[in-house]
Amino acid sequence: MTPRTWLIVGHGSVGSALAQRIQASGGRVLVYDPAPRVAVTVGRRLERLAQDDGPVDLVLSCVPPSVAEQVPSLIGPVVRNGSLLLEWNTVSPEAKQAIAFASTCEVLDVALLDTLDANGARPRVAISGVRAEAHRSLLESLGFHVDIAGSAPGEAALLKYARSIFMKSLEGLILEYVALTEPIDHHGIVAASVENNLGKQTMGFLDLLVATNRRHARRRAGELADAVQVFEARGASIAVAKAVVPLLEHAAQVWQQADAPAEDATLRELIVYLEKHL
Repeated sequence: MTPRTWLIVGHGSVGSALAQRIQASGGRVLVYDPAPRVAVTVGRRLERLAQDDGPVDLVLSCVPPSVAEQVPSLIGPVVRNGSLLLEWNTVSPEAKQAIAFASTCEVLDVALLDTLDANGARPRVAISGVRAEAHRSLLESLGFHVDIAGSAPGEAALLKYARSIFMKSLEGLILEYVALTEPIDHHGIVAASVENNLGKQTMGFLDLLVATNRRHARRRAGELADAVQVFEARGASIAVAKAVVPLLEHAAQVWQQADAPAEDATLRELIVYLEKHL
């Protein structure tokens, strides 16, 4: 069978990780991003999107949320009726619905519910759309665990925001915790007590949250702020998450300082820096 052609629009950490999964599964990868946040090492990079570049079978939209609604018009020249747009961005349910309405091809709402930073993992995604069940195997072939959230774009996005309320609030708590205990828990007494209650696997995940905050702090702060806004509009009480938003925004500013540790710094180096600046 002829390999399917995938177009990745937006080549940051998510787009680059997906490109590797697609190539490993035997798909052809095209990448469009005028200013890629991660160097394009997998697939062929396109300088523009025109009819000569298509038609493509599948499009993955992995752009900054602020430009997600521009993607349907951008990909118009390279898609056809049988193409599928996998709307991967963390945007509101209303934005997902607007994207589906504006697209000339079918749209599948995809919500990433796990990190892509853990090696060897089978990340969970939730999907929603009219033909969501028919597309389950597509994402399973890329190594994802797939749950069906509903039959309309936006339903998966709402679950993603619910997850963000918990996970991003937890991330803020962990940042405060490691900064607080760094100068006083020299023998790891508190850490041992917490691990005794939560287990080694959870503690390892909490360490991962600290390490990846260095790279994703600004995006995660924005995601939590958006999630708070969506659920506040629905009348939900989310005082904790709302209070964490400024903390994550401050962490994002901290990591932008000239003396901040590099993204590949050790966990210890990151924690020491947080203790002094958070």
